[in-house]
Amino acid sequence: MKPLRRRDLLGAGAALAAIPGRNAAAAPGDAADLTLILMGDLHSGYRWSSRLLRAVRDEVSQASGEVRIVVNGDVFERNNLLAVRTDGAVDLALLRGFTSLAPTIVTIGNHDSDLFDPAIFAGRVADTGAVLLSDITDGRTGRPYGPASQRILVRGHPVVFAAIGTPDLSLYPPAWRSAYRVPDPGAYGRDRLPALFGDAALPVALVHAGFLADRTILPFLRPPFLLHGSHDHLRFAQRFGDPDPDAPGGLHLHSGAWSSAFQVLTVRFREGVPVLAVRDVLLAEASPEDAGLARLLATRRAAALQPRDVAAIGTLDRAMPLDEAVGWAAGRVKQAAGADIGLLSHTTFGDGLPAGTVTADDLRAFLRFDGKVAVGEIPRARLPALLARCNQFDGSTPYARRTGDYLYATAPPAGTGDTVSVAINAYAVSDATKRRDFLGWDAPGFTPRPDLMLGAIITRGLAA
Repeated sequence: MKPLRRRDLLGAGAALAAIPGRNAAAAPGDAADLTLILMGDLHSGYRWSSRLLRAVRDEVSQASGEVRIVVNGDVFERNNLLAVRTDGAVDLALLRGFTSLAPTIVTIGNHDSDLFDPAIFAGRVADTGAVLLSDITDGRTGRPYGPASQRILVRGHPVVFAAIGTPDLSLYPPAWRSAYRVPDPGAYGRDRLPALFGDAALPVALVHAGFLADRTILPFLRPPFLLHGSHDHLRFAQRFGDPDPDAPGGLHLHSGAWSSAFQVLTVRFREGVPVLAVRDVLLAEASPEDAGLARLLATRRAAALQPRDVAAIGTLDRAMPLDEAVGWAAGRVKQAAGADIGLLSHTTFGDGLPAGTVTADDLRAFLRFDGKVAVGEIPRARLPALLARCNQFDGSTPYARRTGDYLYATAPPAGTGDTVSVAINAYAVSDATKRRDFLGWDAPGFTPRPDLMLGAIITRGLAA
């Protein structure tokens, strides 16, 4: 079959939006030949880790055919003090839990040297029994961190996995940037993927570089294919080709983030052609836990965290999932700045906020990167296009309107003036590239306010 052409993907937004993502489980009694449990961007999400392991165990116990677990980058998170102080002991225990259930594939994300040298990361992943796939080489030695691909046979049909990392070295910890040599995803897709995938009945591209990088790779994948992306903390499913779920085609997935969600993909070969179906699994406070990992977490917390780390800073009468919590924070920023609208960049935040006492540790999981709030004005005429780019946190945003990085926005302001005053975390408008990425154009005139710090505004809101 011919590969998808770039103009098919980038020049036909309306057509893509009209092809819905299919979140459907396999029909009862229609056994899968291969089940893939897909996740990424775990980020030491310890509020969910024991629930995640239990949920994956339950899925594996019910799965048919071959099973593979895929962790598509960013196992670790430096903002998690417990992860830092224990060298990621809980995260590595989670990976060992996965490998005890099914063969597990791990890729390298830009946060996987948050705790130590990436060569150590590669060794510790291998020690868990997982296979580390990567296109990244160690810039100090020239050696690859792992094989570029893995081939398995499913009922005699080759399925090939290949990994692609992000080449933006500014996103890796400064101490280890020299340890990364990462090819451009689009060039790698053009030059390497055809040979790596070869005669695969199902090529599986595992990309930890973000949505826009995914789209540079799509033209070099021949259907049927699976592209599993991560890095942008998105969750969606987009089908290419015939929208009939029983027809061959391509599937582009992102599985959520912070250890609180994953996707289950079933593959059934019909006359040698793979038919793909996917469903989301979203964890909740009431989700059952893996008892062993929960005990390890409790023991490690007691030993490694100090009273100031778990001090109460406020209370909530109910839990707020991430999208609601960031929306609440954007409202606080808007109010503190006296602005018409509040905007916050999505990966500035990680987990949602729990019900009851909110501790300093909970706040670190929620607010990953503190910083100043900037204030400026934009033309009111620009507001509809800007808001159309915001709040891409779930699968409801049309595929053709997705931008990768995005902003959370408060409700549109009333009024008829020519301009709208905006309060936004300063990172998102700190240079022309970020302004174009987040706002859609190089909006001038934003001034960081030293008296408006994002963390302080959120802390005051929780205390109130």
